[in-house]
Amino acid sequence: MYFFMSMLLKRLGLQENRLQPIPQVVSGRPLVRLMTDGTLDTTFGSGGRVKTDFFYGNSLNDMKLDASGKIVAIGMVQKQTTVKVGKQTTTTYYSDIGLVRYLATNGSLDPSFGSGGKVSTNISTYATGDEYNRYDSASAMAVYATTGSPWDGKIVVVGTTKTDAGSGTTGNSSLLLRYDSSGNLDPSFGQAGVIVGRVTTGPEALYDVAIQTDGKIIASGRFRNADSSFTTFVERHDDNGNIDPTFGTNGVAIVATNGLALSPSMALQPNGSIVVTFSASNGVDNDVVLARLTSAGALDPSLGGTGLVIVSRVGNEYANDVALQGDEKFLVAGGLGPQGGPSDSFIARFNSDGSPDPGFGNGGFAVQSSSNTAGYDQFNALAIQPGGEIVAVGSVGVPTQAGNWQNDFSIVRLQGDPASLLATVAAPAPIEQSLTRAQARPVIAQALANWKARGANTSVLGHIDLAIADLGGNRLGEESGSTITLDDNAAGWGWNVGRGRGSRAGQMDVRSALVHEVGHLLGHDHDEGGVMVGALAPGERRLPDGRALADQPTALAPTSLRPAIAALRSRARSLRVAAHG
Repeated sequence: MYFFMSMLLKRLGLQENRLQPIPQVVSGRPLVRLMTDGTLDTTFGSGGRVKTDFFYGNSLNDMKLDASGKIVAIGMVQKQTTVKVGKQTTTTYYSDIGLVRYLATNGSLDPSFGSGGKVSTNISTYATGDEYNRYDSASAMAVYATTGSPWDGKIVVVGTTKTDAGSGTTGNSSLLLRYDSSGNLDPSFGQAGVIVGRVTTGPEALYDVAIQTDGKIIASGRFRNADSSFTTFVERHDDNGNIDPTFGTNGVAIVATNGLALSPSMALQPNGSIVVTFSASNGVDNDVVLARLTSAGALDPSLGGTGLVIVSRVGNEYANDVALQGDEKFLVAGGLGPQGGPSDSFIARFNSDGSPDPGFGNGGFAVQSSSNTAGYDQFNALAIQPGGEIVAVGSVGVPTQAGNWQNDFSIVRLQGDPASLLATVAAPAPIEQSLTRAQARPVIAQALANWKARGANTSVLGHIDLAIADLGGNRLGEESGSTITLDDNAAGWGWNVGRGRGSRAGQMDVRSALVHEVGHLLGHDHDEGGVMVGALAPGERRLPDGRALADQPTALAPTSLRPAIAALRSRARSLRVAAHG
């Protein structure tokens, strides 16, 4: 698994066998790729580093991998105009949206994208001569990963633009863009690929974005109120960019209205719920705020009783990123420290109800402090590896010989729990029947054949063993080390092991579960679409070639399942039951 790392480190991506924290592609500040042991990958760029003189300052804000493994990065591009009148020269600076795409093999710019691998987009409507007020900036991005869909390879970008939106508006407007896989604005989306929006008349911006499996777009942001406080919100658009009236109120869900709400991050759960985290002022210092919305945009009372949880520990706490585990627990990364003092990096894990997980770190918090006690440390992004390990990247304050401070890269990997394929709802009347090795063994061969037909090199897996156990809760299966384990009775739903096409209503399809777990062995992580979604519904069948299979196979007779799929790489995730009914 590759790790990419940069000076800013706001996002983290995982590719093959290397790590890739977000790149800082500005002159002198490279995109860095590390091997899993933390050493530089010398096959990438020059000695593991790639430099691209394009983005301005620390403005590269996000990075994603597309379906082919290419690296797409976004940020702000600084431009300038110079006017000379007599002996006086005036230089005015302004900014545009910038995108760059790199080849995954060696980090070179992709010539098939934009102009020599680069795209610069101006949205701001201020006229020539007033360039100082031209301001466009990209905060986050998402890439459609559903192969063969109408959106395959398209890129969604959110941010802010300084434009006169009319109706007494002031300041910046939120910005939502969609590009095709070549870097052109998508004319089928919004107004020629662009949506400039306002929830209210005050300044606003979008800070994070995600794509649902049906192509709908979820974006989180904040707007400033008349009293200078901020409101955090989430909005949903359909696949053409139209606001979705079935979500929240006219497409917008208000999350919280308290104080200095900093840029919100979010993650989508397999059942459509949206987890949002951000920092907000309590009047004295900043706390971490956790929120969860239902798929309809209402606050979910199963989190904290109201849908909101405020976490306060030592003074200032800042939440910068959130990631979901397969067991419905979620992780938050950021920084914490006393008011006005130095800060430490932290990763916190919370249960599905928003309570800190006492089995993680110290009371749910794993705090990482550098040796420089006066430094300002924080984690800016995190990701969960296939084996359940938690990778976080950020910065640490390091004193210089001149007596100043500088920020250095920081990357940490923590041991985690196996991620599971889960059932998102409990079985109404759990059954006692379970599976046998003889029943499941032939299905492993079918799962391998499905992946091989998709072009996967299944020969690298060698022998696969199968094991059965009571995984507890709504977990259907998981793989760890060299073993795939299936739950003995499919979380109470019962297993369907029929060899025909399709699955049986009311039971869990063992073929889909094994296809999912074999996908992990082949290096695929949980995804928001296709066979690698971390949830499975009763009666559902998902295969890697995308075929719709609806024939009814033979149902599983009551027996006992005790198999295990070994020779899976050192990874662990779980499949769960999807929302049903």
